[in-house]
Amino acid sequence: MIARIDDDDVQQPQRSWIARHVPETGAFLFLLASFAFYFNSTRSVPEPTEWEVERTTKTPRVYYFGGSANLMVTAFSPQNGTWIDMPRGKVALGQEFIFMGSFSKEVGPLHAAVYDQNDITRIQESFGLFHKDTSRVPGPDDSVYVLDRPIPDGGFWPLRYVKPGERIHFQGRIYATREGSRPDTMILRATGETITTFPGPTKEVRDEDQRQPEHDQHSV
Repeated sequence: MIARIDDDDVQQPQRSWIARHVPETGAFLFLLASFAFYFNSTRSVPEPTEWEVERTTKTPRVYYFGGSANLMVTAFSPQNGTWIDMPRGKVALGQEFIFMGSFSKEVGPLHAAVYDQNDITRIQESFGLFHKDTSRVPGPDDSVYVLDRPIPDGGFWPLRYVKPGERIHFQGRIYATREGSRPDTMILRATGETITTFPGPTKEVRDEDQRQPEHDQHSV
């Protein structure tokens, strides 16, 4: 004979299981509090502030070209971090621009130095304001903005071409550099300064004590 199982017979063990595992409201709340403490403790582990990256000691390739003042180029304005289409004749001395797929620096009237080490498909994302959810640490081939030397020596360079001891800007954060553990490496250190408004990377910089801890402000 097959015995019929009533719904009450199925539900009773379920209620008993819950009762055995959560016998008291106080104990249950204690478990929740313990889990929350563990979770918050895990999240509060500081992010690193230093990274060792590859660098090169090779002299960068460079060649020069002239050109007509009417050629249209895309020039960079560090005052507001934008790229603007304009005739070549309006490019200022020392200004950087892109023309025919090449990254150039104006070194004289209608006379430019071309540095093809920068990846022009990614260079426009490197100079901007700091956003905690999107700003990241640059890699050796990311174009960064060198702050401590004038154009054409300064401005945009792949990180691997930066000299130890120079400060750089990348995606709204300021980094200092120093010698690495090997001649072909360099230590990159987040200074705790971020660019939150334009104009310029050297004017609107907030100090570390004016914002939240760095590990709560960036994504790496």
